[in-house]
Amino acid sequence: MILASDSLQPLAGTATAFFLYDVGEAIDLARVQTLIQATAPAPLRFKTAAPSSVEYQQAPVVIDAAAMGLAGAEGFRTRIKAFDYGVVSVALTRALPTTWPALLDEGRTWHDTAGTGAVAERVCRAFLDRMAPAIAQPRTQFLTEDYLVFVVNGMPSGPGAAELLARHGQDIAQLLRAEPAPLSAQERDEVLRHRISYLASDLVVPTWSSAFIYDTDAGAQGTLELLEYANSQLLEFRYYDQLLDAELGRIYAQLQARGWGSSSGRPTSARSCRRSTTSTASPSSRRRWRAASSSSS
Repeated sequence: MILASDSLQPLAGTATAFFLYDVGEAIDLARVQTLIQATAPAPLRFKTAAPSSVEYQQAPVVIDAAAMGLAGAEGFRTRIKAFDYGVVSVALTRALPTTWPALLDEGRTWHDTAGTGAVAERVCRAFLDRMAPAIAQPRTQFLTEDYLVFVVNGMPSGPGAAELLARHGQDIAQLLRAEPAPLSAQERDEVLRHRISYLASDLVVPTWSSAFIYDTDAGAQGTLELLEYANSQLLEFRYYDQLLDAELGRIYAQLQARGWGSSSGRPTSARSCRRSTTSTASPSSRRRWRAASSSSS
């Protein structure tokens, strides 16, 4: 609930919309850097891939889209991140409104990703046109994920997490649900029950499609990095899920053609076959299976 005493206190922070695309089997990041330097209108300085609190086995390449001459959405700062496992993330970032009422009003519209999503995909495809030699087995159609993050890090009164929730728990839940009217107490508590705090002064409220962060700018950057990485992994899981469904369907059709069926007591569909095989398969065995199926095809 917005209190009269603090409804007009100026906010400072950002809203970032992540759009992630599974663009190929792998990306040669060293070659990406070489190609960027060769095609950019001016020499580029690559940004630090992650805060010191976040470590990658192979750090992604991070590029400012404007430095490459790629136009983003009006009013948004556009940044591209390429991961070695074939994912490209386009982040569109803009400043928050300076009051809670304005944040609730404008923030609700940012959940509608039709316009920004089209811009992000255009930026991604323009980036890939230049990076084509670095993409192994490029896709023509992309699997995608999107995620919206609100970061507040500049309230003058500096309340702790508990005080912020007492003052604005309803507003945070309403913002994350993109609702024009206040939520019921039950729904508000459902949104807020997954909240996380490490210090008394920080707060993260994650949901399936969006998150709210209250932290210093440095602290928020680490959380943004983790949320983006988690969505990139979700995207990869979806790709492997589709790959597994398609491959099991093909295998089952071959087995049926050879007379293998329900009379034997074995699974009678690709879905049941999948349940019986994936429950015991380790990630490494799935990778070996995938390599074997690729070579056989």
